[in-house]
Amino acid sequence: MAKPRLPVYWGTTLGRWLGAFGVSRLRQQLTQRGLPINVRTPYHWLDGSNAPSLPYARAMTQMSLGALSLEDIFNHREELARKRAAMPPTDVSRAGAAVGAKPR
Repeated sequence: MAKPRLPVYWGTTLGRWLGAFGVSRLRQQLTQRGLPINVRTPYHWLDGSNAPSLPYARAMTQMSLGALSLEDIFNHREELARKRAAMPPTDVSRAGAAVGAKPR
């Protein structure tokens, strides 16, 4: 069974765009541009444990046709932190590791 999409991740500008664009489509189009990614990479970007490097971020802004900016991508972690800070403690624990936590 697939894990439910937590609004804290998918409710950001990057999350909304990625949800509409599709993770599989993103991987496919990045690979076609010579920028392959691991299947889990977009989810690490969404949970704030990593951010895309500049070549990947630029490609994503081009794919978004103006819907996503470099600022949207690189401010995603701060947007997550603000959303998590506004959540009740029980919801924060469900929203994953703290922003900036190192991936396992």
